[in-house]
Amino acid sequence: MANVDKIIEFEEDDSIFLSSAIFRKLPVGQLSWNNFAEYGNAQDADDYIVFDDDDKLIYYDPDGSGATGKIVFAKITRHWTDAGDRVSASDFYVV
Repeated sequence: MANVDKIIEFEEDDSIFLSSAIFRKLPVGQLSWNNFAEYGNAQDADDYIVFDDDDKLIYYDPDGSGATGKIVFAKITRHWTDAGDRVSASDFYVV
């Protein structure tokens, strides 16, 4: 996985900042739940950020639907382990 950022020790109060110059489909500000999908696959046409909890990979899906393929851009190597906690839309900000 070339060109993939590694996020080490992601904690509950951490944030991930995305550049609007790269993530062009996303509006500036906190990521909307409408633009986020869990479990590794986009669910509908506006799921641009996809988190795969099994592999701890974060993807950008430029068409929001998976038709053109998602691009892995980050891997979380460790994150908090409280039951039920996972990366969510509220952890992302587009700047």
